Amino acid sequence: MMGIEGSPFVSHGCSSRTERAELSAETRSQLLDACQSAYPEEACGVLAGDLPGPAANQADGVVRVTAVYPIRNTASDTAAAFSFHPQDWINTLYRIQKNRQSLVGIYHSHPVQPAFPSEADHQGMQFGSAASYWIISLADRACPVIQPYRWENRAFHPLVLA
Repeated sequence: MMGIEGSPFVSHGCSSRTERAELSAETRSQLLDACQSAYPEEACGVLAGDLPGPAANQADGVVRVTAVYPIRNTASDTAAAFSFHPQDWINTLYRIQKNRQSLVGIYHSHPVQPAFPSEADHQGMQFGSAASYWIISLADRACPVIQPYRWENRAFHPLVLA
């Protein structure tokens, strides 16, 4: 098994953009529950909270996740890919706006693969405007791994999860 450092789809270059992500214990539990519930299929959804930068009155460059919104996976092979259910996607965006939150990330699980971007993740990246992209590995269901990334210049950049 190749680690994040060996992935051809992960960059480790320097950047002035967001480098950290925060997840409360409660939100972490909600995220893992959503992923475990979908097993052996890939779970998917969005994360809401506070965006880094002036828009959120933050200058520390940290993505803060305060809510997890699961979305039904409608991919043709849900064990190896994800695709948002269109109506769930629209309803979720409405809920985020109604709750005065910001879309801060997209998440999905890897039921048997490690928590680094696959070739399918790289080729299918369509949420370039999301502040973060989270992969939850359930390869060891007793000890799941959560790894957030930032998508920039056609590469995933790992974030430190605080």
